[in-house]
Amino acid sequence: MSKRAETPNVYGVETEYSAMFTLPGDKTYEIVGKCHSIDEPLGLYKEPKSKGTDHIDRSSITDVLEDMGLYSNPSGMLSNGGRFYIDPSGPEYATPETSTAEEAVHRVFDGDDIMLDLFGRLRESGVLQDFQLNRRIVDHNRTSRGIHLNNTTSLPADIPSVIVMSALATLNVAKGAMFGSGGLLINDRGKTDFHHSPRLSITSITGATYQNYQQRPLVRYPFKEDGELARVETVTSDALSFAWPLRASLVITNSLLRVIEQDENTDFPILRNPVKAAHIVGQYGYKNQIAVYRENEKHEGEKPLNILKEICEIVLDANEELEVLDDEAKQVLPEIIDVADRMSDNPESVANQVESVARMIAMRKKMGKEGVKLYSEKMCRFDYAWDWIGGGIAETLRNKNVVGWQGFKTKHSPRTADKRRNSPPVDTRAKIRGDLIQERAGDVDIDWSGTDRIYLHPLDTVLE
Repeated sequence: MSKRAETPNVYGVETEYSAMFTLPGDKTYEIVGKCHSIDEPLGLYKEPKSKGTDHIDRSSITDVLEDMGLYSNPSGMLSNGGRFYIDPSGPEYATPETSTAEEAVHRVFDGDDIMLDLFGRLRESGVLQDFQLNRRIVDHNRTSRGIHLNNTTSLPADIPSVIVMSALATLNVAKGAMFGSGGLLINDRGKTDFHHSPRLSITSITGATYQNYQQRPLVRYPFKEDGELARVETVTSDALSFAWPLRASLVITNSLLRVIEQDENTDFPILRNPVKAAHIVGQYGYKNQIAVYRENEKHEGEKPLNILKEICEIVLDANEELEVLDDEAKQVLPEIIDVADRMSDNPESVANQVESVARMIAMRKKMGKEGVKLYSEKMCRFDYAWDWIGGGIAETLRNKNVVGWQGFKTKHSPRTADKRRNSPPVDTRAKIRGDLIQERAGDVDIDWSGTDRIYLHPLDTVLE
């Protein structure tokens, strides 16, 4: 079977950034949530009425991008194959399609650098007085944006079956035990708690359509049409600053899809109450049990790490017959199993791979050193310092290659990142799209899958 005839492994990540912009005249627009203090209690789910980017002319952004070596077409598609635009929640960067999760992760962090450079230049030119960007999607008062992990599938571009939706919902909950960012949230009584996966903690429903954008589902449907293929958009993830959990999250979702495509009735674990389980895992991570259906529809409590391991083992066993996994999946799935085992024995032993654990340890050390409580304004600011872009704690650790790069062929390298940032991947249709936008200085009507006359398969690299 040719590579193109198979379901291609294609990845992409859309990140909606938390942001605060100060315009000339000291007018501040805040999408980064404010910190609670004795003078200013937080109201749950309250958002700013407008955002600073509403007051930035699109032509200013286009001009700065060109100065950075990136052309943009009218819909925001870029000459590096990605996309930048301002959506209702603020600035969003979508990576170009990649054929490996490893490259997708590198390009996610390239997006951070692009955003930092873009708004830095707008500040230098006087369009902005100042700004702050954060790699987070849930503020302390539970207002949220989104990060969307995209996987290509041969499943129909339709509402998924109950079996498929249940399997995906279970996976998305279990992933929060290992692939959460960690962070602080307040509850309706004003109490501050540490949550291992803040996005799971605000889950409102098992499944919802794209039109119900105010819902926070475990599964979003229908899957998006892409020629004879479809695209599954996972909306339950946190905005991770560590590379390994982001890669592992992309890979395990892709692997489960490959097995379900061949046999929808594969016996994956199914949660009894997915929304309740999401709230439990969201706050407590790997610690507490959640209810899973077993034989004869009986249910039993199970630790989410064991569920994650079980899914990996089912996929690896199925691959012995189906041969649907690529080399990256064969490497990463055993890594997940190994981390789950070590995490069960000693959670602190995986702090260099699991971001929520690293963040929790850092916050405990900060509280001990400063003699402050979790609900203090100082800890609130420390929490935002963790995922701040442009010198934040997690970014600094990652860029020094101290944490989060286990199993990667290439770790962070400023020189490599500079070469990659403005160029599209060479083995997906992003190359065609990026090259056309570059050649025509942005004057071309092309979107993710082509034009209104030409469809591009995800693995096309030459325009016939």
